[in-house]
Amino acid sequence: MPEVSIILPVYNEERHLQKTLSMLCTQTFRDFELLAVDDGSTDESRRILERFAAADARITVLVQHHGGVSRARNLALEAATGKWVWFVDSDDLPFLNYLEKALHEPQSNDADILMGSYLKMDLNGEITRITLPKYGLIDSETLPVCFMQAQYETGYFGYLWNKLLRREKILSVNAVFDESMTLAEDLQFLVQLYRANSRVLLTPYCAMQYAVHPLRREADHFKQLLLQKEIAHWVITEQKHTEFKPFFRKKLSAYTAFSVLYAPDIGLDPITKAKEIMKDEALCALLSEAELHGVFRCIVHCLKQQNLPALQLHLAVYRAAKHAKSILKGENTRALHSV
Repeated sequence: MPEVSIILPVYNEERHLQKTLSMLCTQTFRDFELLAVDDGSTDESRRILERFAAADARITVLVQHHGGVSRARNLALEAATGKWVWFVDSDDLPFLNYLEKALHEPQSNDADILMGSYLKMDLNGEITRITLPKYGLIDSETLPVCFMQAQYETGYFGYLWNKLLRREKILSVNAVFDESMTLAEDLQFLVQLYRANSRVLLTPYCAMQYAVHPLRREADHFKQLLLQKEIAHWVITEQKHTEFKPFFRKKLSAYTAFSVLYAPDIGLDPITKAKEIMKDEALCALLSEAELHGVFRCIVHCLKQQNLPALQLHLAVYRAAKHAKSILKGENTRALHSV
């Protein structure tokens, strides 16, 4: 059994894949298996994977019809045999000595999750190192505080590729990726482990350089709302950190408004979504329109008051104003070109 199972989902990444594979195969720590999942690529990605697999017996290529990154990761998890699991994205650049340094930490045997720092390259090509101010082993009671101090500013606790996860822990809680999510599926997976009394070892070692991608507008805000609700339950209810309740009031209220307002963007009916939200008494009890503005404030107010007719009116006015603005913009553009 290898010490580490590296899981690499791949979909049409022929431009970056060869470099990522080369850096994985030349890790200074050699005892690993690399499970690469071709997620129905239509470019040269599969041929690149097969070429590397032919040259390195540690690489296994799994193939599936295009089903998304979460399905690919779930498939590889079922096949993994290592003590630790490292998820890597096919366009990221892993540091060559990360596995060696992290696994040689004296306290690694006492941890369920090993976390490292990483380099973040923004859309302008500027690189920033993301790390935490403290290192060492933290228990399940301290973890929520560390999470809240870093996650919403840097995303540190929500990424997969700067972490080694004990596979036994993953299996013990039956953690899987939600294949219906198109955003924050990493965080959704990790929260399952955080809530299971995981012991976390924070290390200074750099795991990865990753490139920021433009936000995907088609994300299901309701899925994000449910995820944030789960995190709030973990932090506030399970771990009793009520000092973060005002933060989650604001966060959940914003996601609730987004879920209703932008439901049509992903083919959903906003009123149906509003009814679903209003049935969740625990969620509605946390909602507050205090720090929201405009239509977002109106949506949350109507939901708290269980007032669907008013909500329908606000949404109709918003859509009409948006449509009129779009027409006016088009007319101004045509007028400008006619001058």
